[in-house]
Amino acid sequence: MSSPHVVRDYLRTKQLLVVLDNCEHVVDSVADLVAAILAASATVKVLATSREGIGVADEQLWLVPSLDVGAGIDSAAVTLFVERAHSVASRFSVATPDEATTVVEICRRLDGIPLAIELAAARVVSMTASEIRGLLDERFRLLTGGRGKTVERHQTLRQAVDWSYDLLDGRERELLKRLGVFAGGFTLDAAEAVLGSDAIETVQGLVDQSLLSVRETRFGARRRGH
Repeated sequence: MSSPHVVRDYLRTKQLLVVLDNCEHVVDSVADLVAAILAASATVKVLATSREGIGVADEQLWLVPSLDVGAGIDSAAVTLFVERAHSVASRFSVATPDEATTVVEICRRLDGIPLAIELAAARVVSMTASEIRGLLDERFRLLTGGRGKTVERHQTLRQAVDWSYDLLDGRERELLKRLGVFAGGFTLDAAEAVLGSDAIETVQGLVDQSLLSVRETRFGARRRGH
């Protein structure tokens, strides 16, 4: 990465939007660069994508949620599945109620995660939607990508999970494993029963790094893994 001072001096008089992608593995260097740019120019804006916040002054975080599945066949998740399926198999259709219901269920079980949906849709070239649905319990084996479909580290769902997991330190990995005993989410009280005094700090850290999400229910807030 170029010296922050070189980039800062170049951008000082510019009026630009600077886009920085996949910053989570170099977040400290990105923070230095962004801070230098913003200190030098009032006309440059920075848009950064990262698993966690950059941590600079006046940063505004925008959580990118999973795609909506609640609208059924008209949902964003199903639209993505159909578009990707058509790109590999023009014959693919959700014209019948059974086909539509199957695709909606696939997207729901994949939690609306775009990468997982794209990888599942790529399978329609050799499988029916019903066959895909039937194999979702083996999703790490099912959801693999072919050459040119995704960047290297995201060619399988397992690789995408491993990428995030590998960025944790040893202590965070151990505590995340302990939280794996919960299926379908957990409350903070339940986390404390498993993690003890580490619960609040651990849960906050994993949420900050997009490994857990928080959802309000009528029974209170629940956390679940991505």
